Parts: sequence; structure tokens; C-alpha cells
Amino acid sequence: MAKSILPLVGGSPSVWISSVALFQCLLLAGYAYSAMGSACLSSKEQSAVQTVLIVVCLATVMPVNLITPQSIENIKPELWVIITLSLSVGLPYFILASNSTLIQRWYHSTFNSSPYYLFAVSNTGSVLGLLSYPFLIEWTLIIEKQMELWGTVFKLFAILSFLTYFYVFKSKTTVKKHKQGKSLSKKSAFNIVILGFIPSSLFLSATLFISIDITPFPLMWIIPLFIYLVSFIVAFTERGKTIINISQLLHPVAFFLMIAISIFFKYTIYDNEWHTAKVTLLLIGLFIICLSCHGKVADEKPKPEYLTSYYLWLAVGGAFGGLSNIIAPYIFDSIAEYYLVILLSLYAILDFKKKNKKKYLKKVPFKGVLPVVMITITCLSTVLYFYFEQKQNDYTLLFKERNFFGISKVFKDNENDLIVYKHGNIVHGLQKEKNGIRDTAHTYYRPVFNIVDILPDFFHEKPFGLIGLGGGIFACLGQNGQQLDFFEIDPIVIKIANNPEYFTYTRDCNTRINIIEGDGRIQMEKQPDGKYSIIVVDAFSSDAIPTHLITKEAIEIYLQKLDQENGILFIHISSRYLDYRGVIARIAEEIDSKTRYIHFISGSNNEYDYSSDWIILTPKNSKWDRELRGEARSITTKDYQAELWTDNHSNILSIIGRNKM
Repeated sequence: MAKSILPLVGGSPSVWISSVALFQCLLLAGYAYSAMGSACLSSKEQSAVQTVLIVVCLATVMPVNLITPQSIENIKPELWVIITLSLSVGLPYFILASNSTLIQRWYHSTFNSSPYYLFAVSNTGSVLGLLSYPFLIEWTLIIEKQMELWGTVFKLFAILSFLTYFYVFKSKTTVKKHKQGKSLSKKSAFNIVILGFIPSSLFLSATLFISIDITPFPLMWIIPLFIYLVSFIVAFTERGKTIINISQLLHPVAFFLMIAISIFFKYTIYDNEWHTAKVTLLLIGLFIICLSCHGKVADEKPKPEYLTSYYLWLAVGGAFGGLSNIIAPYIFDSIAEYYLVILLSLYAILDFKKKNKKKYLKKVPFKGVLPVVMITITCLSTVLYFYFEQKQNDYTLLFKERNFFGISKVFKDNENDLIVYKHGNIVHGLQKEKNGIRDTAHTYYRPVFNIVDILPDFFHEKPFGLIGLGGGIFACLGQNGQQLDFFEIDPIVIKIANNPEYFTYTRDCNTRINIIEGDGRIQMEKQPDGKYSIIVVDAFSSDAIPTHLITKEAIEIYLQKLDQENGILFIHISSRYLDYRGVIARIAEEIDSKTRYIHFISGSNNEYDYSSDWIILTPKNSKWDRELRGEARSITTKDYQAELWTDNHSNILSIIGRNKM
């Protein structure tokens, strides 16, 4: 479902984080309903209510469809994601969440057995679902079929639930209502909330940290969630106690490990070959901390009669963790929440049960000194972090701001006389600046300039369309007075490109600049057919192109907006991890377009011309495919095997691998 909304909000990691946060809040709502129902209703009464809820759900929101608000223009994107997913799958997910704790409570009353292992079983199901999507479902089913499958499985769930409710309703054993929260002290409830908050917030902020500062690769998003779910499984099984004890002993080590990676490695190791080591160590640290916290949560389990209250407080912590990551961009201009939650994780080292205090002290040497040492290390690391932020490579930070789409930084490289714009850890703009005099730095875009420079003047009689603004270097692509339409989804990027204190391209290049805010594909579709002679697609979310910008339907839109006889489409495909050549060649073959590929090697003329990879497409009736033979080589599906990407079907696993030049 989250994938189906990407064409409307882009491919930012924040879409994933907002989606997860919403489902944590829906989980809280389901647990709260379950707890209040247990306090007010008997098992027979509650089974009847559940039956009504499922019937209403089947009658109103099945089959599952994407239900969107009328407009995204005047609403915060994270709020839009939450509203859309709530309308689309909110009720069925709420029912699934409430069913989980009710079934456990009824199971205990029926079989007089501990039901907590069922929590591990349910999380095992979540893990299987998480892994099956990218490796099986996404690979084999289009989005419409995925929704149909989800609806079918929910109907199967409904049938099994009806059978369970009927059994409970007819059972001679009745679970009586109880006073909610009776079995949990205020201290226990507080501990559960805090220990539920830490892993929830940490795995989401770690996801963002990995995406922005280490490895900007969308498939990495599922690994922290996988770790989070597995830690629940281990904590709530009898065989997991040994692992939990070890993780609690290693918690201080994990704390230091994550701080070290986050601070020192970030500024001392730049070789891409170290990415795997950094991510692996960080994920190990995350796993240890999640195990430690969830192990403490498991220690607080009350009598099964009161488990609904217990799960409610756990869900409160999880929901707060998700919401904190949605709120964070409005408070911090960096991923400060990540460091703060790592610091807060020291709370799990404390021993809450007095009866276990001596035993725990024997396990942890120098327990009294350890928190002081860890806090000292954190404070020193924080000071060093801000020092390096200001002094790395002798630069002066000019601008830094964060929003739903990521973190943008502009800084002055004093040693090389450069103004640099970075989104995450990817350079999106560069300009030479010395003694107040500005000059161009083409970075990844030299191949486009080289080709446009040799095109006839009549190409400049029509506007150019440019998806992705960056620092604004493409403002210099046109001739004097020519109209250039930029399409940019991130308002911070527009602010940076239009501020002459940072970049002067939009001011100095003597072209008529028209910046259209919004998703490039959606806004491009609104333009008249045949309007542009050149369209450039240079829109990246970290190191990957948002999938909805390079599907068959998207490329058909771009080609439709080009002059059919004299039109050229450029698509920037440079990536450390993904090879898009086969995908675009397959689309071109499907729509009867010609495809050419450019691999530009840096250093030939200018040190600020970076290596880059571009695909060129031309409309069916264009002669310019032949004219560009000397500038770019032709590619076909014979060269690169790939499946057809459409709005209904795409799979990033099929294009993983460094570009082979």
C-alpha cells in the first residue's frame, strides 16, 4: 500500500517512516480498544462486537483500494501519507491489532496456559510478511493483484475469526471483565513505555541515518524493521532468555559501537568499500539494544488476565517512538533524534527489579561507573560531532535545513573555493566562488551540456523541461531569453537554488526560469503535448531514482511532452548500487522508442566534471537518434535483460549491482 502512494509523494525514506509510524499508532488504537473492552465487556460480549466490526469492514473497505484526499498541494506530505493510509487500510489493520491481544486473553482463559508465546508467533508472521514482499510478492504480482491477495487473506482471517468468536460465545468458560491496569504498577507501566519507545524510535532513526549518511539504498529500509521484529520474537520465547542476558551484558558495548560509527567513522572513512562494514556494525548494535530493551519489557509481563493493559502500554511506547520520528524534522536540522535515543537506551541498563539487583550486579562489573563513562563518551562525541560538522575539509556551513524529503546542507569549501550543496551525502550542486566571482561547475551534467551545445539553434526555440532543480546548473543549458521549466518537489531545494548567497545560476544565466513546485511526473503531465524540445530527468532520492519516475507510463508522458520530430529526453541514471540501463531499454522497446547510453569519465577536461551515466531516448518519429550516434552508443534488451517496469509492477531487486561500464 505504501508503494502505491509513491507517485504522489516521491521516494523519500520519510514515506516509509511515516507509514510505519501510522501503523504503530493504529496498533496502539487496537490495543487500547482491546484493553478498554476487557475492562467493560465479558469475552462473549466482546466477541460479538468484534464480529460486527469485521462485518462492517468487509462491507465498507473491501476490496482494498487506495483512497486519497482530494489534493496534496496544501497539506504536509507526512500528514497526507497518514490520512491516505488510514482511509485505505486503517479499519482492517485496527481489527487485526485488537484481535491479537483478545485472542491471547481468551486462549489463557480456555486452556489455562501462558499466552505470551503467541506474541512471538504473531511477530514471526510479521517477519515472514516483511521478507516475502520484496523477495516474492513484489517480484511476481502487480500492485492490483497484491491488493486482491491482501483482501483474500483478510477474508480468510475473517472466517477464522468468526469461528473463534463462535467458539468463545458458545463456551461455558467466560472471561469476566476486569479493572484495566490493576496488575501493573505505575513504575512498571512507565518502564514498559520507555523500553517500548527506545527500540521503536531507534530502528526508525537508524533507518534514516543509514539512508542519508551511509548507504542511500531503499532496500536497506526493511532491515532495521526486521531486526526490531526479531528482537520481540527472541524476548518472548523461553529459549531466548540466554540471548537476552547476553545482549544486556553487551548493551554498553553496543552503545559505544553505535556512537563510534555515527560520529568517528562518518568523518574519517570515506572509501565506499567501508559502507558494508559500517552498516553491519551499526545493525549489530541496533539488534543488541533492541534485544536488551525488549528483554526488560518481557520481564514486566503481568498475569495473563491483565495482558491487554500490558500490551497497551507497550504500544504507547511504540507509537511515541514512531511519532517522534515524524516530529523530529520540525525540531532538528540533523538526525539528532538518532543520537538522543542511543543515549536514552542507557535506561535499559538500569535494574528495575530489586530482587534481581545483586544477581545483575554480579553480571555487570563496575555497574555504577559504567553509565558515567558512557555519558562522558556521549558528551565528548557530541562535541566532536559539531566540531567536525563545522570544520570537515576546511569548510564553512552556510545553510542546513531538514524536512520530509531529507537533509539539505550548503557549505563553502574554503580550500577549493567552492559552494557545495549536499542532499544527504550526495552532491546536488556545485559552483566555483573566488573573490566574489562565480563560475560554473558542471559536476554530473557535462554530457548533457556537450550534446545540447552541438544541437541546431531551432532546439532553443521551444522551452526545456527539467525534472530536478539541485543547485540550478541547468539554468545555463538554454540560450539568452529561452524559457526553462524546472519541476521540483522539495521546497528547500527551491530556496537554495534561488538564493544568490549560495548559487547564482538562476540569476546569472540569462534564461527565463519558471519553477513549478510538485512531483515532476504529475506536474509534467499537466503540460501541453509537444511543448519541449529537451526534457531532462535528474530526480534522485539519495542514490536512487524514485521508481514512479522511470516506469513505462512515466516515460510515455515525457515523450508525449516532447516535440515529436525534434525532441530529446535525457535520464540521469548514475548510481552506486542500481543499474537502470536494462529497465529503460526494455521500456523503450515496448513503446517503440530508440535508446542510447552515455558513460562520461571524469577528469578529461575539468576536475569538477564528475563521472556520470545517462540514457537518451527520442520519440518514434524523431531523426535525432541517428544524429547522436557519435555521442552515445545504442543499447537494446539484447545487451541488458530486464523486466518491464510499470506503475503496477517494478522490483528493485532485479537491478541491484554496480554499473558495469
